[in-house]
Amino acid sequence: MPVTIHFGDCQKLLCNAVCYGFHFMKYVKKKCGISEDAEIVFTDLRGNVKEVEESLDEYADSSLTSMDGEEFVMIEVCRENRYSHLTKSWQPIVTYKPALKNKKIVNSQFKARLKVHNDRLLDDHHTKSYAYMVRECGITRRGTL
Repeated sequence: MPVTIHFGDCQKLLCNAVCYGFHFMKYVKKKCGISEDAEIVFTDLRGNVKEVEESLDEYADSSLTSMDGEEFVMIEVCRENRYSHLTKSWQPIVTYKPALKNKKIVNSQFKARLKVHNDRLLDDHHTKSYAYMVRECGITRRGTL
């Protein structure tokens, strides 16, 4: 299944996704001039995140399914650690930044959809942090147990 990856200044990369995720991601990073260490995901044109596993167990086309067809936008995954006063520890924060500079595709609706995905990741992380505090530290929102 050929897919089109949008990236950079309105550039497109046409590639075959019927291969292992490892080879697909390596090829895309090489052709788009991205470091092999960089973490990327894709979205359909509406902003729904599609993650391709970099493994030799799964084909890339199984992750790249969309209602919009076979066109996807490359997204850079940025990870950083921030100090949480709630848990008194450093917490990983993940943000998604579109690697495409095309305002027709990366519009306010697209960014809002990406933000919802970011917020969902943060909510999952904070829920896990709160569960950890209750389980391990005996701390609740009202005080200690």
